[in-house]
Amino acid sequence: AKAHLGAQHSGTTATVVAHDRKAEQLVVSHVGDSTAVLVRKRFPSLAYEFEGVPLTADHKPNAEGEAARILKAGARVTFDGYAHRVMKRHGNGPGLNMSRSIGDVDAHRYCGVSCEPEVSQYDIRPEDHALLVCSDGIWEVISPQEAADIVKPYGSWQAMAAARRLADEALRRWMEGTEGTLVDDITVLLVFLNQEAGELVRGDTLAQVARELELGE
Repeated sequence: AKAHLGAQHSGTTATVVAHDRKAEQLVVSHVGDSTAVLVRKRFPSLAYEFEGVPLTADHKPNAEGEAARILKAGARVTFDGYAHRVMKRHGNGPGLNMSRSIGDVDAHRYCGVSCEPEVSQYDIRPEDHALLVCSDGIWEVISPQEAADIVKPYGSWQAMAAARRLADEALRRWMEGTEGTLVDDITVLLVFLNQEAGELVRGDTLAQVARELELGE
């Protein structure tokens, strides 16, 4: 392991969600492209259907406000056939495919990349089922709606199994799509919302719950 990690040419995205339980509100703060998605029950329906609703918008270099800041700083935005990237006016680099990050000192100093978070608030509704906060390695291969469909069969006592199922599906798609040559960062945070305490009592023993988690059932 390296004793020191330089921030000149490396950095990270960040998404933080605070749950105000008294006000039943989510406060979302983010930079970059680690997207937060709400899994919500879609009413009216006899059988619950779920939808995946993004709570954040990725900070992409080609977005109108983001591109203006980058150009004003004397940098440029290029498209490499896969993603829009932040580049110095002359020469190569830094090549970021996002316009906000923590770290990436040179990109901040010379190219208009920002670490200022975008902050929003969301009032939790009775139909809100779960919150997903995942890195772009999930969202590049799985849509918010697909993620909602993957986690909807799971109860709150199966949060670990649901998160693992989503991560495994993303890994499978990366391996198939790149013939095993590339896998982007895969991180899944899953929190169930509006869960009644009684839901945890289904006659399941601790051993049964542990077995479900282990098997991903």
